[in-house]
Amino acid sequence: MTTLRPGAALAAAGCAVVFALVGTASSGRAQGGIPTIYVNTTVDIVPSSADEVCGESNPCSLRLAIRTGQIEETGAFVTACFDPAEVPGAKPCPEGKRPLRKSDPNYDAATGKWVIKIQNRQPIQMTARQTFVDFKRMLTWRGPQDNRVVIDASLGMEHLFGLESETNILSGFEVRGSFESAAILIQPNLRRDPAKNNQIGPGVVLTDITKGVGVRILGTEAFNNKVFGIWCGITGDGTEVRAIKEDCIYIEQGAFGNVIGDVEQPNVLAAAEGSGLRIEQIRVPGVEFEPTRLNEIRGNWLGLDATGASSYGLETGVTFIGSPGNRIIENVISNRRGTGIRLAEAMTETVITDNIIGGDPTGELCRGNAGYGLWLVSGPQATEIKGNRILCNDKGGIFLQATNTRDVTITENRITRNTGKPITLSQGANRGVRVPRITSATRTTVAGTACPGCRVEVFSDPDREAGWFEGATTADEAGAFRFEKAAGFAGEWLAVTATDGRNTSELAEAVKASDATPGRASPTPTVTPTAIGPTPTDGPPSATPTAATPTPTATRDATIGVYLPWLARVVDLSAVP
Repeated sequence: MTTLRPGAALAAAGCAVVFALVGTASSGRAQGGIPTIYVNTTVDIVPSSADEVCGESNPCSLRLAIRTGQIEETGAFVTACFDPAEVPGAKPCPEGKRPLRKSDPNYDAATGKWVIKIQNRQPIQMTARQTFVDFKRMLTWRGPQDNRVVIDASLGMEHLFGLESETNILSGFEVRGSFESAAILIQPNLRRDPAKNNQIGPGVVLTDITKGVGVRILGTEAFNNKVFGIWCGITGDGTEVRAIKEDCIYIEQGAFGNVIGDVEQPNVLAAAEGSGLRIEQIRVPGVEFEPTRLNEIRGNWLGLDATGASSYGLETGVTFIGSPGNRIIENVISNRRGTGIRLAEAMTETVITDNIIGGDPTGELCRGNAGYGLWLVSGPQATEIKGNRILCNDKGGIFLQATNTRDVTITENRITRNTGKPITLSQGANRGVRVPRITSATRTTVAGTACPGCRVEVFSDPDREAGWFEGATTADEAGAFRFEKAAGFAGEWLAVTATDGRNTSELAEAVKASDATPGRASPTPTVTPTAIGPTPTDGPPSATPTAATPTPTATRDATIGVYLPWLARVVDLSAVP
């Protein structure tokens, strides 16, 4: 598993697919015929009529600039330019374009940022396609610390941005405020036109949100959207925690095929009173919603700040409620005030793979969750939990609860240094699969009994858990198993699990390996798998994590259907169950 890092890759993230196609602006119109509209005032000017647009001489507010872009047939970039004498490293404004200046009444000299103070509670609706709001475009930009524009909606409103169309982008600014729904809302319009292929990030910072969620995606026509490189609950420099009131990101009411995060450009969802990310199947009496399904959560940091250190945390890292077929892959989910990942109610085919749950981004240091690493309760079925590092969680590693929580496969995980049990099955979970038993263990061989024909996975650990996955074998018809590793086991304590069909047992009682000849010293293994880490610590990482290897990007044609990133292809909507 690669180590994740949010910082260095963000600057390159500005070159989204759409940006690369249209080129850069040299005057008022970009290559490819897409114009660039420059915001030159922080005053919240509301268009007085449907045909009012930004001109060469009149003040151009954020609202008016987006309105102007929305009526352009080709779409438009919306940005701001700055005087390089006032903002070192800024690109000069094109001829005839007015910069945002420090003389602007809402320039904040203490932070060096321009604050657009929203004075009208009417949301900024984006109902036409291809408007790219990108305030880092004219800056030398390395990450959110270089943002120069803040949008302050402290007056209160239903939502700030409403994306009700396709292929729009929001990037390179900070949002504060109070919202009945969310700071950014992606949903279909009243005609049920799709809200698809929209991009939030990189460089959107959500902080000081005193009511509402950060980003909300809802409705069966909200699909193929991507949120990456955003920061939630911390300031633009990545260190000062300012928790938002509810969830950082919330997906509901049948939204599907959306991608949250990126291994090279992770979302840093640091601090919220709710979850870092919540996917939920809303229950409304008399109303049937399509399942909220096939969303991918990949490469995010949840509960940590942008350095990988502990933050205020989240009530829960990732929460899925009644939502089938979603995937949680290669995230760091740590330092929660509660559970790392929580799955509740009836849902199927959830995949949880290659995550660090309870550690820092290297997987070496403790950043434990106050609850369980993973908690599945009251109905999750046909779930795969594979290849995760689960460490340093206060209540234990994995907890499965209730008889209708079943067919959960727990395989090849590395579970260690938790205060509670590595795996707990409660109230008949996983069909009451029998816990295996070790009858003999040396430094090279382990044997015992399990359910007949079951897959038996062997683990070693410094202290009675499952810190290293050593390999697997199959119990015979009588239930006997034997596993040998000539190179020797990494840890001196051995434990096993048994999987009957799709149901995995608790970890067997660990046995300390002995040498085959009594009284002899235990041999040192000739090959030692990489350990999860050294002794636990709550201190900062000793070194900055290295950047991850880029993940290949698949080609998509969003006009055909929904893009499923994990399949690297586009699937016709009629084929999606």
